[in-house]
Amino acid sequence: MEKYAREDVKSVLFGHNVEDARRCIGVDSTEEVILLSPEDSKNVDVESLTLDLMAVLPHKKVWVVPDGPMWRSEPI
Repeated sequence: MEKYAREDVKSVLFGHNVEDARRCIGVDSTEEVILLSPEDSKNVDVESLTLDLMAVLPHKKVWVVPDGPMWRSEPI
């Protein structure tokens, strides 16, 4: 993810009261999988967050899912 895209994603996450999230690595280049802590994924409106992320990542398929041990990830 490029620098400005990261900043935009962080801004959207912050606007949804998510202070920390990760992104999945090793997925198709047309996708962006955003991993939330289990607590954040329960407290956030995932549909609204996903739509807002799609607006800043217009050429990507965006998924917002709870983080877990099956994901290979990096900080956003």
